Amino acid sequence: MLARPMRTDLLACPEDHTALREDGDLLRCEHGHEWPVRDGAPVFTAAVGGFERRAEWERKQENSVPEYEQEEADQQARRGTMAWTVGRLFGEFWSQPVGDAAKVLDVGCSVYAELPYRRPAERFVGVDPLPGSPAREYEFVQAFGERLPFAAGTFDVALLATSLDHVADPLAVLRECARAAPRVAIWIGIIEPGLDFGVLEALARVPREPLYRPRAAAAAARTLYALNAAPKDYADELHLHRFELIQMRELVAAAGLALERQMLITDYSQTTPHLFLDATR
Repeated sequence: MLARPMRTDLLACPEDHTALREDGDLLRCEHGHEWPVRDGAPVFTAAVGGFERRAEWERKQENSVPEYEQEEADQQARRGTMAWTVGRLFGEFWSQPVGDAAKVLDVGCSVYAELPYRRPAERFVGVDPLPGSPAREYEFVQAFGERLPFAAGTFDVALLATSLDHVADPLAVLRECARAAPRVAIWIGIIEPGLDFGVLEALARVPREPLYRPRAAAAAARTLYALNAAPKDYADELHLHRFELIQMRELVAAAGLALERQMLITDYSQTTPHLFLDATR
């Protein structure tokens, strides 16, 4: 199965947002910027040069890719996970306000050919800096979320499905999404207030006895003391950020978006609960 080629009518130069014209295997704007097209996918990753945490972003992408590729190789196992089920719920969540006639932008679609949250739409376009599967069932553009290759208001809704905590600059990505679409829907795992990811993982290894018993209480105390003494880092080797609920609300507001709906799902399939947010410009 070949990837669905990206039609160029929705694209704009990420440098100046002017129209692009096709010239063989290149796309050019009126100001001379040019971008290659590879395997039917326009490539705009050169539009972002240096940005903060670039080296960390590249290292964590290298850590993530083997996991993504393994999931893509075993689609049957992927469809059987709780994350797939939550993804389908996110599809219901974002699609209710916009319907089937919407133009949809998925920022951070990763390497996957199939997405659990994709719903019928007039157009569904995925964006990711990783080239990913050659067999995507949707249109695809290789680009960074910090510099989207679309004019303002091109889409009806922009999605950030488990991707906002992987980007270098979450606020810049949210602002770009709000520029490209009047509605932004977010699916993200959030941390519990006051506990970072390491604390939650470490406490899961405490002996499974009631905490009032001396051995379990002592193990929990040692874990909390050791983690509290260490420098706080809400991220891990796959994510650049970890957000609490209040931080996500503040980030949405800073991007000029008004929160319309939210849904919190705790399924115990992972350490952090799932948060769905629906915000409008």
